[in-house]
Amino acid sequence: MNIKQAARAALVATSVSLVAMSSQAATYTFGALLAGNGPQELNLATLTVTESGNDLNFSLSATGLDLLGTSSFLGAIAVDGLKTGSISSVVGDSPVALANGGGPGGVFDFRFDLTGPKQARLIDNESVSWTWVGANQSLDTLSFAVHIQGVGISGADTSLWYSPSAVPEPESYALLAAGLGVAGIALRRRRR
Repeated sequence: MNIKQAARAALVATSVSLVAMSSQAATYTFGALLAGNGPQELNLATLTVTESGNDLNFSLSATGLDLLGTSSFLGAIAVDGLKTGSISSVVGDSPVALANGGGPGGVFDFRFDLTGPKQARLIDNESVSWTWVGANQSLDTLSFAVHIQGVGISGADTSLWYSPSAVPEPESYALLAAGLGVAGIALRRRRR
């Protein structure tokens, strides 16, 4: 196998790995205002979702909520998808439960409720992880939005919804860098 063929094989392998990974895990950064009167662009929360057979594993971190006031909290994640299965393995700073009712505009089918008794809820710089057992859905069929409540800044509604934009996993960047490195080495050798 010559250098050109090796570089081409490495790029194909990298592309296949990136496609395979994108179907197994996704990271969403929430901060684009979806509904309500408030700041348009913020970084308020990061959600990582990983497929594991018929289950989905979630990890949610709230950051930047203090920009919306000291009493703001992340009350729910609206989900556009089928409400199936149950919640297990909740670890972190808030409870998680499947609940009826979704988000704004009637687009979302249900929600993960992140509130509980005695004002249990997800506030700034806190995190929670859980498993959605029996989700039986792939990430590419689901959409999410976060509900920020207790907003206390001038000119904003007390309840706001923010949508995410998907960002690649760090492993995807590493694979892309490796593929580009192999291609660069092949081109360098070819020029010699």
